[in-house]
Amino acid sequence: MLLFLTSCLSNKFHFDVQHQVLRSDNTKGISAVYLKNDAGQEEFSISWESLEEPPAYVDFKAIQPSYRVEKNGKPIAQRLFKLSPGSTYTIERAGGDAGAFSLRVSTDMKGNVITVR
Repeated sequence: MLLFLTSCLSNKFHFDVQHQVLRSDNTKGISAVYLKNDAGQEEFSISWESLEEPPAYVDFKAIQPSYRVEKNGKPIAQRLFKLSPGSTYTIERAGGDAGAFSLRVSTDMKGNVITVR
Protein backbone atom coordinates (compact mmCIF):
# COMPACT_ATOMS: atom_id res chain seq x y z
CA MET A 1 0.00 0.00 0.00
CA LEU A 2 1.32 3.40 -0.98
CA LEU A 3 0.34 6.55 0.84
CA PHE A 4 0.97 9.92 -0.71
CA LEU A 5 0.86 12.96 1.47
CA THR A 6 0.52 16.33 -0.11
CA SER A 7 0.44 19.68 1.49
CA CYS A 8 -0.97 22.86 0.13
CA LEU A 9 0.95 26.07 0.11
CA SER A 10 -0.19 28.63 2.64
CA ASN A 11 -1.90 31.89 1.81
CA LYS A 12 0.59 33.92 3.83
CA PHE A 13 1.84 37.16 2.35
CA HIS A 14 3.55 40.38 3.38
CA PHE A 15 3.45 43.97 2.22
CA ASP A 16 6.63 45.56 0.87
CA VAL A 17 6.15 49.17 2.02
CA GLN A 18 9.13 50.51 0.08
CA HIS A 19 7.81 49.22 -3.26
CA GLN A 20 4.05 49.28 -2.40
CA VAL A 21 3.74 45.62 -3.40
CA LEU A 22 1.82 42.76 -1.80
CA ARG A 23 4.02 39.64 -2.01
CA SER A 24 3.26 35.98 -1.47
CA ASP A 25 5.48 34.29 1.13
CA ASN A 26 5.91 31.30 -1.19
CA THR A 27 5.75 30.46 -4.89
CA LYS A 28 1.95 30.32 -4.94
CA GLY A 29 0.60 33.07 -7.17
CA ILE A 30 -1.89 35.57 -5.78
CA SER A 31 -5.20 34.78 -7.44
CA ALA A 32 -7.37 36.96 -5.19
CA VAL A 33 -7.10 39.44 -2.35
CA TYR A 34 -9.76 41.43 -0.55
CA LEU A 35 -9.27 44.80 1.12
CA LYS A 36 -11.71 46.37 3.53
CA ASN A 37 -11.45 49.85 4.95
CA ASP A 38 -11.83 49.58 8.72
CA ALA A 39 -14.18 52.59 8.69
CA GLY A 40 -16.48 50.57 6.40
CA GLN A 41 -16.30 53.16 3.62
CA GLU A 42 -14.92 50.96 0.88
CA GLU A 43 -14.03 47.41 -0.10
CA PHE A 44 -11.78 46.24 -2.91
CA SER A 45 -11.51 42.87 -4.59
CA ILE A 46 -8.50 42.12 -6.79
CA SER A 47 -8.77 38.83 -8.68
CA TRP A 48 -6.74 37.16 -11.43
CA GLU A 49 -8.68 36.53 -14.67
CA SER A 50 -6.11 34.93 -16.96
CA LEU A 51 -5.65 31.23 -17.67
CA GLU A 52 -1.93 31.72 -16.99
CA GLU A 53 -0.57 31.33 -13.48
CA PRO A 54 -0.93 34.52 -11.45
CA PRO A 55 2.21 36.29 -10.26
CA ALA A 56 3.33 35.99 -6.65
CA TYR A 57 2.79 39.71 -6.11
CA VAL A 58 0.31 42.54 -6.70
CA ASP A 59 1.77 45.97 -7.42
CA PHE A 60 -0.45 48.54 -5.72
CA LYS A 61 1.03 51.37 -7.82
CA ALA A 62 0.47 49.63 -11.18
CA ILE A 63 -1.85 46.63 -10.89
CA GLN A 64 -1.03 44.02 -13.52
CA PRO A 65 -3.39 43.94 -16.55
CA SER A 66 -4.88 40.46 -15.94
CA TYR A 67 -6.22 41.42 -12.52
CA ARG A 68 -9.85 42.50 -12.23
CA VAL A 69 -10.37 45.25 -9.66
CA GLU A 70 -13.70 45.93 -8.01
CA LYS A 71 -14.53 48.74 -5.60
CA ASN A 72 -17.64 48.23 -3.48
CA GLY A 73 -18.72 45.43 -5.81
CA LYS A 74 -18.36 47.39 -9.06
CA PRO A 75 -15.55 46.91 -11.60
CA ILE A 76 -13.06 49.78 -11.92
CA ALA A 77 -10.02 50.31 -14.14
CA GLN A 78 -6.74 49.21 -12.55
CA ARG A 79 -5.42 52.78 -12.83
CA LEU A 80 -8.25 53.99 -10.57
CA PHE A 81 -7.24 51.70 -7.67
CA LYS A 82 -6.11 53.87 -4.77
CA LEU A 83 -6.35 53.42 -1.04
CA SER A 84 -7.88 56.29 0.91
CA PRO A 85 -5.50 58.66 2.70
CA GLY A 86 -5.14 58.32 6.46
CA SER A 87 -6.99 55.00 6.59
CA THR A 88 -6.55 51.49 7.92
CA TYR A 89 -7.38 48.40 5.86
CA THR A 90 -7.58 44.68 6.47
CA ILE A 91 -6.15 42.72 3.54
CA GLU A 92 -7.16 39.06 3.26
CA ARG A 93 -6.02 36.30 0.97
CA ALA A 94 -7.94 33.05 0.72
CA GLY A 95 -7.90 30.30 -1.82
CA GLY A 96 -7.61 26.58 -2.28
CA ASP A 97 -7.66 24.41 0.77
CA ALA A 98 -5.24 26.57 2.75
CA GLY A 99 -6.66 28.76 5.49
CA ALA A 100 -7.18 32.46 4.93
CA PHE A 101 -4.46 34.89 5.96
CA SER A 102 -4.88 38.59 6.70
CA LEU A 103 -2.96 41.61 7.87
CA ARG A 104 -3.74 45.25 8.59
CA VAL A 105 -2.14 48.21 6.90
CA SER A 106 -2.34 51.97 7.43
CA THR A 107 -1.94 54.67 4.79
CA ASP A 108 -0.36 58.10 4.83
CA MET A 109 -2.02 61.28 3.57
CA LYS A 110 -1.27 60.25 -0.04
CA GLY A 111 -2.85 56.79 0.29
CA ASN A 112 0.51 54.95 0.39
CA VAL A 113 0.85 52.06 2.85
CA ILE A 114 3.18 53.13 5.67
CA THR A 115 2.61 50.57 8.43
CA VAL A 116 1.82 46.88 8.47
CA ARG A 117 0.44 44.93 11.47
